[in-house]
Amino acid sequence: MLVKSKERIANIELLRGIASIGVCVVHLQMFSGYTQFPVIDKLINGGQLGVYVFFMVSGFILPYSLYKNNYRLKDFFTFLFKRNLRIDPPYFIVLILSIFILQFENFSIQNFIFNLLYLVPFVKGAYWYDTLFWTLGIEMQFYILLGLVFPLFKQIPPLVTLIILVILFHFVIYIEFGYGRSFIIESLTFFIVGTIMFMVYKRLVNFTLGITILFVLCIEWSFLVAIRYTLISIPTVALVLLFKPFKQKIGFFLGQISYSLYLTHILVAGLTINPLMALGISPFACFIIQISLSILVAKLYYQFIERYFIRCSKKIPYHRDKKSNFGLFQKRTFKRSFFLWRPFFKKA
Repeated sequence: MLVKSKERIANIELLRGIASIGVCVVHLQMFSGYTQFPVIDKLINGGQLGVYVFFMVSGFILPYSLYKNNYRLKDFFTFLFKRNLRIDPPYFIVLILSIFILQFENFSIQNFIFNLLYLVPFVKGAYWYDTLFWTLGIEMQFYILLGLVFPLFKQIPPLVTLIILVILFHFVIYIEFGYGRSFIIESLTFFIVGTIMFMVYKRLVNFTLGITILFVLCIEWSFLVAIRYTLISIPTVALVLLFKPFKQKIGFFLGQISYSLYLTHILVAGLTINPLMALGISPFACFIIQISLSILVAKLYYQFIERYFIRCSKKIPYHRDKKSNFGLFQKRTFKRSFFLWRPFFKKA
């Protein structure tokens, strides 16, 4: 039974929440040193696959947004500006904090610029200050690729687009590129699955045909790459396209703070692990405390930083009519930003 658009997006929020908490748990287990039973350790370690759930969600939600806003190629730089305004400032703040709190001895202006501009994969000898940041580089590559090819796909029949995506899926799997995970080509299959999900959701292709192709591609992952990709992709497809919405508040909450949680949990772990261990707290207690603190910090980070830039991004229109004045819009946005942040710079 199909569900309404707003309800299905709620399931996307749930997926984001599951993915972010999965990645968070994996890293916090490493920091705390908590291990118990091999089966539990394997389940926790599986949380790192949340990264690929994020990629499938991006493959779905971004084409959905462009389609809804009647995106055209001339909107390319507006699209990138909106995404950068949404993603970059929260990332930049965490990047700076990570460098000066955890890795100051490794700081260099050159490498900082490479991190700032997501150029690490393209520069020999450059490295991410936090290994998590490689996924943001992949996302940025996807924004550029999607912004360029989406208008082209709009010009051809949806069925032809579907065939191209299926061929591209197999091309990426069968060809050994050897570029490493920091290049989008190695993760492109997840974005492709997400994009086909969008096409099925919007009925751009026949639902039965589209859902069948999606499940076949997900099963193929087991035989051609690894079964773990099948185990995360089939539930993702089913949750978005087939299941009724899960309306639990905890799922929506975790989805809402998912980006902030993803950005900040390593910083929280790095700052708290030594004091917790110095107090003689057990690894399991450290693990639980760090999870709780990470969620709390993510909520505050979302509330006071990320949410502000989400709102700024949404205020920027894709299209301008003749009566509008985009320069005036930017000026007013700047003024609002100044007055919002001014209290933080007042003298005590």
